Amino acid sequence: TLKRVKAGLSPERSIFLYVGKFYLRIFATGILLYFFIKIIKLNAVFILLGLTIIYFQLILIALKNFYFKKLEII
Repeated sequence: TLKRVKAGLSPERSIFLYVGKFYLRIFATGILLYFFIKIIKLNAVFILLGLTIIYFQLILIALKNFYFKKLEII
């Protein structure tokens, strides 16, 4: 997205696309949770704990990358 911003895509549009990807990840996680809990009948506590740890790491990485890209734009 950084190349598109420099090529003429507004920073607001770039942020919208970035947040959209994040919400798509959350939606995909919801579908996976439904599949694991309802169809496979796994214990929801362990699934939620594992996904929480994974998504916490993904959020930290995404925020770090977005912050550094934002600094590079300015």
